Amino acid sequence: MFQESRPVLLLALVTIIAVGCSVDSSPAAPSPAAPSPAGSSPAGASPQAGINWSTSTILGPQVYVSPSGSDTNDGSSAHPWLSLSRANSAAKPGTTIHVVPGTYPSDNESGARLLTTASGTAAAPIRWVSDQRWGAKLTSTQMGNSATWWNQGDYVEIQGFDITGVGDLGIYNEGSSTRIIGNHVHNIPAPGCPNDGGAGIHDGNYSASDDDIIGNWVHDIGDYNSPCSRVHGIYHANQRGHVTNNVVFRNQGWGIHTWHAANQIVIANNSVFNNAYGGILIGAQSSDFPSGSGVQDYSTISNNIVFRNGLVSGGQGNGIEEYGDVGSHIKYLNNLVYKNGPVNWSLIANTHTGTITSAPSFKWYTGDGRGNYRLQSVSPAATSGTSTAAPSDDHDRGPRPINGTWSRGAYQYGSTVGSYPEP
Repeated sequence: MFQESRPVLLLALVTIIAVGCSVDSSPAAPSPAAPSPAGSSPAGASPQAGINWSTSTILGPQVYVSPSGSDTNDGSSAHPWLSLSRANSAAKPGTTIHVVPGTYPSDNESGARLLTTASGTAAAPIRWVSDQRWGAKLTSTQMGNSATWWNQGDYVEIQGFDITGVGDLGIYNEGSSTRIIGNHVHNIPAPGCPNDGGAGIHDGNYSASDDDIIGNWVHDIGDYNSPCSRVHGIYHANQRGHVTNNVVFRNQGWGIHTWHAANQIVIANNSVFNNAYGGILIGAQSSDFPSGSGVQDYSTISNNIVFRNGLVSGGQGNGIEEYGDVGSHIKYLNNLVYKNGPVNWSLIANTHTGTITSAPSFKWYTGDGRGNYRLQSVSPAATSGTSTAAPSDDHDRGPRPINGTWSRGAYQYGSTVGSYPEP
């Protein structure tokens, strides 16, 4: 198999930014607005009724954006702004930007693209919050190598948005210490298996670090019926960070793909199923590390459900695969890996332990957004997870463990739905 049939990402999104990456690793200007596709709230995981974020000013200002607002307003709840760009220009460490339900076309943004550049701090991050989970719908109409949301800020959180478009990327992040939480990223076409690749969520700055992708619902990125090794659900290309509690399905390439300068990552408690090319790829390219060389090592891949990936005609990935420059200290613990093609495992430098090779017994498996991917009581994944690298809550923000046991996959068996948004 030619190397280029594996990870050939990623993403030349304009040369405006120099972030220690080559030109072909940074995104082109994100795009102007397109209407969201129908059926944007999958039946199996419809969010609970939205709970508004508090108006506490302990960390910093609370500002507001609304489809009925105006950028000449003061950004208060009574007089919100229209664009997220206006909120970005006012944001400082500790600011929470409340985005109320409605549709936000990128035509309303500065330069007809959503580009956020403001940074927070470790003690006072900037928080972009859809006040109702998946209620604030961001759209884009710019085609090609473009992102619906392009973030360059450090210590930034993006939580609870519905994101779609007609380009190659949903969320493209170049910041460090970011958290992309609980978003619905879907129907990003990335047409023609583009050479620069595509992704639903992409941490693309090789020199950045500590980026978290948590509890997102990511699907239909690229053309599912035509497998491509360059268009993925989630793509992580830098050091450390957590990829946890995500539900990732029906994407053209891999469900979760690590490459470039990826190293010391936690990939835990994700449900990855029915992706066209493959399930999870663990890899790196030595020349892309900021120091000039490196390998992916000391990562932990635990408690994931990886089911029925790589089965579309033309798919050449596997369930979980190592590829490229990897070290011998990567841990694969207590994953359920079953019925993937061509094979469930393809590791070159490490071994796996605690693996289950049987069906996960979801409540209702359809392989698309109609299903219910919580676990039945008879599921072999319900109580067989490990505490190693496990998050303290699940996809629904409910607690882990329950009765001293950890589940595999994004949903903890027996857990209840937690409050939204996450603190």
